[in-house]
Amino acid sequence: MTDLDQTPWRQLLEARTAEEFCLGWLDLQSRMIGGVSGGVVVFEAPETGSFAPVAFWPRGLKERETLAGVVERVIRERKGIVLRSEADREPDAAEDPRLHLAYPVWVGDRLSGVAALQIAPRPQIQLQPAMRLLQWGVAWLQNWILRQAAEPDAHVRKRLTAALELAALVLEEEGFQAAATAFVTELATRLRCDRVSLGFVKGGQVRVRALSHSAQFGKHMNLIRAIGLAMGESADQRAIL
Repeated sequence: MTDLDQTPWRQLLEARTAEEFCLGWLDLQSRMIGGVSGGVVVFEAPETGSFAPVAFWPRGLKERETLAGVVERVIRERKGIVLRSEADREPDAAEDPRLHLAYPVWVGDRLSGVAALQIAPRPQIQLQPAMRLLQWGVAWLQNWILRQAAEPDAHVRKRLTAALELAALVLEEEGFQAAATAFVTELATRLRCDRVSLGFVKGGQVRVRALSHSAQFGKHMNLIRAIGLAMGESADQRAIL
């Protein structure tokens, strides 16, 4: 492969949005199948259950309505299809109409999307390999959908793990001051903060009780006073400052 041929692979691996990923995927499919003049990827919106286009390839594609009709048929029939373009059957159209390949994207037993391509006419014997390449390529789309669905769960697990580790760290200390200091110091390390402080409200005022990386307050009275005022302002406004 040339450096240019590596472009869609890089786009697949580095994509941060569904559109970026699907554009790279469509580009790659067009190179592998050959003779592709346009394509679309449609995903289901989990919140509504409706299907919407994620990416058209190339950008500015004019035959969007035709591809939309192909996608609707796949959603209705729930299987891969090969169609001849009705638009190319007009009197002034070429003798051999363009073809449409489309395949559903299944995630488990749920129809989660459709991929459709418009390709140049070719012998029947060449259609099966083209359809097989599309079917295999759909696995990339399935993987993207699964990965996006798993990320929120992974984020929640990471937060819960961090909370449990902090709780365990605090419980290892014998007294309140040692536990509070260990807690803010660990937070500062994990979040890469210059300083983390902990305060409690008592009698309508905030009192700073722990400062990261410091067991003694004596050398930091001006800093403690400034932090306490900032904490008090935040408590009065009931807002993040």
